[in-house]
Amino acid sequence: MVEKEMVLVKFPISKEINMANIQALFEAYNGGIVNVGEDIIIAMAADESHRISHCIEAAYNFNPVEIVRSGVVAMER
Repeated sequence: MVEKEMVLVKFPISKEINMANIQALFEAYNGGIVNVGEDIIIAMAADESHRISHCIEAAYNFNPVEIVRSGVVAMER
């Protein structure tokens, strides 16, 4: 059985935010940037629960505005 969680994180666009760093962080957790607006960036990651926890901890370095975590979903192979 494959178990994964997903997280969506919204970041404000500012001089301190480097989109390449956010992209690299979320790619490390099977994700990436999924939307860029005039004043926000939304990134997504889908991975094992403990790895999503680490991703969220690292995301706090970029001052997220909002974080939404899915909880575990599973599917038999």
